[in-house]
Amino acid sequence: MNLKERQVFKLTWSRSISQFRFPFYCAQAEVLKRQATRDVESTLSGMRLRSQGSADSSLPTNQQEWMALLAHRDSTIQELEETNAILTAKADSLQKLLQLRDAKIELLTKALRAAAAPPST
Repeated sequence: MNLKERQVFKLTWSRSISQFRFPFYCAQAEVLKRQATRDVESTLSGMRLRSQGSADSSLPTNQQEWMALLAHRDSTIQELEETNAILTAKADSLQKLLQLRDAKIELLTKALRAAAAPPST
């Protein structure tokens, strides 16, 4: 493989790698959502265990448990909204960086082709 082929391969490979990075951040947000759901479910199950003696053990028994559940839910929602905003901003900036990098790759590819082209007389 000569120098020109290696450079073209390297540019092609780096472009294909970047196409796989963006979905990673979206998947990360989904993992955080699932984790928050599990946290709320575990809180509910803990409340169910404490209220075993009541007629309906699936619901919190007193106002303090309801308030704790709602506070936990609200804080989880707020954390997820903040995480979503951060990941959205990060995805936007990464998209802009990819566009800049693609433009630079195009420019360098054109320069490489111009340098490799036989001189016209």
